[in-house]
Amino acid sequence: MHLHPRLFLALLLAATISPTAAFATVYNAIPSNYTSLMSGLRPGDTLNLAAGTYPRLYINGLRGTTAAWITITGPASGAPATITGNACCNTV
Repeated sequence: MHLHPRLFLALLLAATISPTAAFATVYNAIPSNYTSLMSGLRPGDTLNLAAGTYPRLYINGLRGTTAAWITITGPASGAPATITGNACCNTV
């Protein structure tokens, strides 16, 4: 799947905790560090994926809120962030 340059993927997941978006952080990821950044995402955070190929984007255990989404986005222009998957698993 390619993330269209102007299309972002916003993940809104059911919340079991309710921290506020006041402490939201923007993380800039590359293919070599995106998995470690994904595991630390909290409500209101944004993960910006740089152009490149990202094998299997795991989103298990991430919990945003209706007021503080967890957003994952690709480049606004230029080369896309490409997420690859396997036939065994659902892929975003």
